[in-house]
Amino acid sequence: MVKLILLAITATLAAAELYLDKLDRRILKEGLHRILQTDVTFTVTKNFDFDHCNYIFRETITQDMYIYYEEVTRDMPGFETWPHHEKMDIEIPASIAKPFTFVWKLPLKERAVNSYIKKYESTDMTVEPQTVSLTVEFPFHFRYQPV
Repeated sequence: MVKLILLAITATLAAAELYLDKLDRRILKEGLHRILQTDVTFTVTKNFDFDHCNYIFRETITQDMYIYYEEVTRDMPGFETWPHHEKMDIEIPASIAKPFTFVWKLPLKERAVNSYIKKYESTDMTVEPQTVSLTVEFPFHFRYQPV
């Protein structure tokens, strides 16, 4: 199971006021190739914070699954992840694979649908505070299980 173990806010200003209103997750598709869908609703009290703040998600990926970094990098330009430089042996079975940590960034300055934000809705951008609801999707895969 994909488990969200940490949600953090990074901000360049100590006075940033961001509120995480709602976080929902779903797994889409069947079989070995799935999509993790994350719905996020947050409130920003100062529009200035959109350019200077991010949500950082840290996922624990069990030995039963993997994130194929090359797929995410190739098919989702702008989707910032760590570790993105490590080699991932996608062929080893779950019985000998090791769990790992996958970190991804949701920059608040991304204010439209793109390669990883599949839905974006916002209250009036000229009024503060502003509430945003968006959906992020990225693929993950289950490893082969021993017979």
